[in-house]
Amino acid sequence: MIRNGAHIGGVVVASGADELRRVLIPVYEALDLDWDPATAGAADDELGRELPREQLAAALVDAIAEEHELERVDVDDETLALAHRLAGEGTRVIGSLPPSRQG
Repeated sequence: MIRNGAHIGGVVVASGADELRRVLIPVYEALDLDWDPATAGAADDELGRELPREQLAAALVDAIAEEHELERVDVDDETLALAHRLAGEGTRVIGSLPPSRQG
């Protein structure tokens, strides 16, 4: 731990914003942190429809590629197996770029 340190990260949520807010509200309350539930959303809320995960992942990669040079890197089987084990049930591990960005 570093005093006055911060972690900055992000998560892309495909669907289930109401459930996400329901879970996060008591967490932030227990931590005594200010948080506006309106800041948690999901792609399907913004689009007005569900988007297949592969299409959402491809759109995210495309958006990042507009600002940064991307390089395809294969992930070895051992690392993928570890990711699957650590992710737990209900989480999908993507081991490569979506087809639209491979090459």
